Amino acid sequence: MLLALVVLCGLPGQLDADTIQLKNGRRLTGKIVKRTINHVVLDVGSGKVTLSLAEIDSIEFGDAAAPMQASHGVAEPVQGTRKSPPRVAIADDAALLDDALGLLLDTPASPSSVDGALSQPRLTTQDLLTLAEELLPAIAQVRGLQPRAPIAKRVVDKTTIRRAIQEQLARQYSQEELANKGKAMIALGLLPPSVNLQEAIVQLYTHQLAGMYDPRQDVLYLADWLPATIQAGTVAHELVHALQDQHFDLARYLDEAKGDSEAETARQAFIEGEAVAVTLDYQLREQGLSFESLGDLSGWIGLLVEALKQSDPNLAAAPPFLEALMVFPYIHGLTFLQAVRQRYSWKEVGRLYQDPPRSTEQIMHPEKYLTQRDDPATVQLADLKGLLGPSWVRIDEDAVGEFAIGFLLRQHLDGGVAALSSEGWDGDRYQLYEEPATQQRCLVWLSVWDSVEDAQEFTQAYQQVMAAKYPGVQSAENRLERRQATVLIVENAPHERPESLVSQVWQTAGGAAER
Repeated sequence: MLLALVVLCGLPGQLDADTIQLKNGRRLTGKIVKRTINHVVLDVGSGKVTLSLAEIDSIEFGDAAAPMQASHGVAEPVQGTRKSPPRVAIADDAALLDDALGLLLDTPASPSSVDGALSQPRLTTQDLLTLAEELLPAIAQVRGLQPRAPIAKRVVDKTTIRRAIQEQLARQYSQEELANKGKAMIALGLLPPSVNLQEAIVQLYTHQLAGMYDPRQDVLYLADWLPATIQAGTVAHELVHALQDQHFDLARYLDEAKGDSEAETARQAFIEGEAVAVTLDYQLREQGLSFESLGDLSGWIGLLVEALKQSDPNLAAAPPFLEALMVFPYIHGLTFLQAVRQRYSWKEVGRLYQDPPRSTEQIMHPEKYLTQRDDPATVQLADLKGLLGPSWVRIDEDAVGEFAIGFLLRQHLDGGVAALSSEGWDGDRYQLYEEPATQQRCLVWLSVWDSVEDAQEFTQAYQQVMAAKYPGVQSAENRLERRQATVLIVENAPHERPESLVSQVWQTAGGAAER
């Protein structure tokens, strides 16, 4: 789903005198001529004064707009007249890049700053539509993709957004498919047993999104309940999706990967990462900078994810794996796009729509796509229904992938150990079977690794996972076996079937077991 995170941004316009209240009690009046994440430059008439945000208590703009609290940096008030496309103020200091990206990805300093933003004035429907028209030429120029047709836009309330999410989910997955996918996530240990996957997704995205582009309906949805300070970045992000769709047919691009969640997530991360990167590139050009010239963004990933959780109680209350899965395309997609842009121009980025990344591994480790190409190995599992019994039904089959494996291991192991134990992933496949009358479910999961050592590390790590999932139980129904660089996991097999299941999987694994 192409659902944007809330983006905090500014709407510059014509200002009268601005007043800065310093923490030492002094007040300065003039015109703010430059803002970064850590400094404000005020023209006082006789010269310019540079002030650190650490010195500032609050800022009041001369048009009597709501004051800006310095604790969050550079939120701007609503302006009545715009003579140029809105821009998001951003730091030119790489040392504070985490704050800059925080503004872009909705990571305010504290929950109170969210409340303050949401209490600010809102744009009218017409102003919001006008904003989109003003931004489009600039976004198109940055990305190098000109509109091929008018972009349909709708300003809607939260109820309509929620309904649009539900409709988009229904077009992609049946209720049975979503229910079975939820059962698989529970069996793998990625979700707690009480979670209803469909309800959790709708709830999470309804609270988080500020805009949404639907590539199947060719409609850009904008939220009417958000303050003007949040809207510009959101509109820019969604306009990128509209341009992507007109040039590369996003519905087709995503549908090509249906049934392979690794490929789907990788494509989603590329799409969202590109939208975030274009928006950031547009913002940086105001200061003579470019997205690809920024320092390594990977060091800020953990900080940004934690800031997202701390800033929004709805996100923090969501099932942790769904929260991580929602954030993944924006955060890791951004670092992937940075690596791509350091090698290719925006024009050349289009080649990734013909040759897309194929796994979360490639998104997390861009070199495995760009320079040391490592596409996931094909792993196949035979249909085991005949061995389980006539009443058993296979309800889900898919790949897990490095990102989800790493998340699973982190629930039970040190983060560094979890990362090390998942990085050698080369491919996997699982099947989930269910006996309808008893609701018993059997998980069969086969994975291949880059080396025997990588497989050993994962096996040792997963032993601790199984010990946590089945405390104090030495069960014949659960098996964890390794042959060379291939690992087989069977959980909750019927008590009379584990040996035959294990034997059948190894017999049909083919070359995977010889890796």
